[in-house]
Amino acid sequence: MKKIKAIMFLGLVVALLVIGFSPISEAASIEGKREKATIQKQNVEEQDTEEIACSSEGENIIENEKEQNFISTQNMSSATENECTEGASFSRIINLLSNFSDIIQNIWWLITLVVAIFVLMNSLFSIRKKANKYTGEQVKKLIQDGKYIPGVFVELNNSKEVLRYFVYGKKWRKRLIKNFNYVYDNSYGEILKKACDNQNVCFRLNRMASTKKILETVNSAYEFHNNFRNSGIEFKQDYKESQILFEIIQYPYNEILGSLLKYSKVANGKYLILTGSAGNGKTNLLCSISELLVNLKQTTIFLNAREIEGDILDFIFDELGLPDLYKKHKEIYLYLVNLLLTVQNKFLFIIVDAINENDSDGFGNQISAFINKIADYSRAKIVVSCRNEYYKERFRKYLVEKVNIPVFEFDLKEQHYTSTAINRIIKTYSNHFNYSGNISLAVKSVLSEQLLLLRIFFEVNKDSNADVYSIRKHEIFAQYIEKLKQNNREYLETVLDTVTDFMIHSDNYDEISITDLEKTGITSGDIRKTVNSGILLSKKLVFHEGTIARNEKEVVYFVFDEMRDYCLARQIVFK
Repeated sequence: MKKIKAIMFLGLVVALLVIGFSPISEAASIEGKREKATIQKQNVEEQDTEEIACSSEGENIIENEKEQNFISTQNMSSATENECTEGASFSRIINLLSNFSDIIQNIWWLITLVVAIFVLMNSLFSIRKKANKYTGEQVKKLIQDGKYIPGVFVELNNSKEVLRYFVYGKKWRKRLIKNFNYVYDNSYGEILKKACDNQNVCFRLNRMASTKKILETVNSAYEFHNNFRNSGIEFKQDYKESQILFEIIQYPYNEILGSLLKYSKVANGKYLILTGSAGNGKTNLLCSISELLVNLKQTTIFLNAREIEGDILDFIFDELGLPDLYKKHKEIYLYLVNLLLTVQNKFLFIIVDAINENDSDGFGNQISAFINKIADYSRAKIVVSCRNEYYKERFRKYLVEKVNIPVFEFDLKEQHYTSTAINRIIKTYSNHFNYSGNISLAVKSVLSEQLLLLRIFFEVNKDSNADVYSIRKHEIFAQYIEKLKQNNREYLETVLDTVTDFMIHSDNYDEISITDLEKTGITSGDIRKTVNSGILLSKKLVFHEGTIARNEKEVVYFVFDEMRDYCLARQIVFK
């Protein structure tokens, strides 16, 4: 990295030096030629004067009386020549001073240009540092909200593997080739190669195959085995008996090739949409991937969609603290960043989490316009996450139909968790929260579907050895609130009741202004302690563009939507 920086910088400096001193040397050359022409002219005049003098001297040999007049004339001529010589010397001094002034001006211009280029290059090289620092701060906020606990993140299925292929892309080309060839590197594969008469199906990939070729080959193989289900495949006559065998065992092939097809598609793509139900780990997964990207020294920008105001690209430039000059010339700046990333063989990853939490007017059109802009740059990749119900009803038309690049849609809800994976995450959380009781398979299955619910369950059962064979969500929520009240009873219940009352009466269930809470008598200290007590409530800043100035307000909101629904229902029943 440092070598690349040094080479690029030195190259630019050398180029600038060459460009800068070219006009200086050219000016010096022209001035030299001018002085040479002046000297030659003076020599010619002197020769003409001598010839005239010799001629006059020959004529005056006979007329001696004119000799004195000739001497006087020669003296006058010498005086004139001395005056001319002094004038020429003065002219050369003036010319030298003028040339020196031109050189100083050129050097000053060169220094100014070098400094400007240095500042620009420094800004380009610092984009990764600024982006990754901002991403780290966003991840820390989510850790504080309890939405992400790095120490207990467990892979329940191949969800993170899919995102790894998106991250590594062509670098994992050999892995795809190896996994595909492994499918047919056995006796069954040998039978297929001999029995199949379809020239469009390939059962072995060359190790130099491109990612595009891999995708085409895996897709054709997947379709080939899928056709066994409908008896749409005909083997050669000598292998008719083997055809029945492959019709029976086609499912394992479809499962393996289906995963490879998914990996091949995402490795070829630069735009991914992650969907899923509330609390099933979308944010958790994206935080983990963001940390992986930062460790890989990729330029990573993690955005919480709830915080985005106005134009998304302007928002990013503001959040990263980039100068106004770059905001005015965003396309040029992004082009230079793209060029730098190409030289470094790196990518810019932009992750927009929970776009369903931004309900500002026109946000759908803004996100589609933003994706289309970023898609123009070859070294940029985009990940967007959204809740299933919002995605289908509200955002899919903006994220898919109005976007100009192919998209890979990945639904976490459709991912199946193996019993081994579920047991692993339960064991990890049990160790973290010091829980030693037994949990039934049915309860484990429910908890594994919503990771925030899983977190709340273990918060409630921390340091416990009670066995759990059934679960009711409202009971878990009630126990969690009571647990929080044990140390914070004097203010938590009041804050919770006030927040839910305000949401019901204002018909706004997303957030409530802290100013409005304080008007009811709730202190800022009680609000802060409630937010810090657990994963019940959190707070953020919301910006609104006014007619004169940009206004901002601080709001609180429920971290977990189902917990909010429970609190609202409880408040309605009790009141």
